Amino acid sequence: MSVMRFTDDLRTNVAKIDTDHQQIILQAEKVYNALSNGEGQAVINDSLRFLEGYVIRHFRDEEMLQQKSVYPSFKKHQALHDGFVADIQKLRSRHQQGENSAIIAMDLNRMISEWFFGHIRVMDKDLAKHLRNTQK
Repeated sequence: MSVMRFTDDLRTNVAKIDTDHQQIILQAEKVYNALSNGEGQAVINDSLRFLEGYVIRHFRDEEMLQQKSVYPSFKKHQALHDGFVADIQKLRSRHQQGENSAIIAMDLNRMISEWFFGHIRVMDKDLAKHLRNTQK
């Protein structure tokens, strides 16, 4: 599995969005490390719960920016956010039901490295461009 890092290609150059993305990636890495190190189920569950809450708050804040700036792709962006939150919630539920930690770690890594990074590189960069253009 790859190590998750915030790299320059993930920068939107919107400070609040970039800071939140960095924190989400750091928390996902913390969950991955806890699972990899065989830490207690409570630690892992707490980390997954924190990640879920942070993602929900980040998406809410980002959607408020979209609405305020009349972002034309708001509904599509919101639907993608809703899907990611549902996936995080399913992952946490699977963990609580006792699913193998290695599978949880692989699925979390895939969600972050494929969906989240892809979302940032396409949708969030488009949003950032829109925000820069509407703030002029």
